Amino acid sequence: MAAVEATTLVGGVIGYFFLANVSSFWLGIIMAHVGGGFMYLAAHAVLGEMVKHGKKLVLTSFSAGVALIALLNIGLRFLTS
Repeated sequence: MAAVEATTLVGGVIGYFFLANVSSFWLGIIMAHVGGGFMYLAAHAVLGEMVKHGKKLVLTSFSAGVALIALLNIGLRFLTS
């Protein structure tokens, strides 16, 4: 498990060294790809859990998670400005 999770750190190091001088256009393309993959995984997980646990519970939990992320984002931006 640690080896699998360590790939996140390896990816960060690779990105730091290889993407330091890349234009913002290419960084935008990379971020769009990453964001799309994240949205796919989130939708796949939500739909899979809806089959197991019911629509209302899953959508409520997912919405609460998204709201918490938004509140943390706003709060951290407020604290750093």
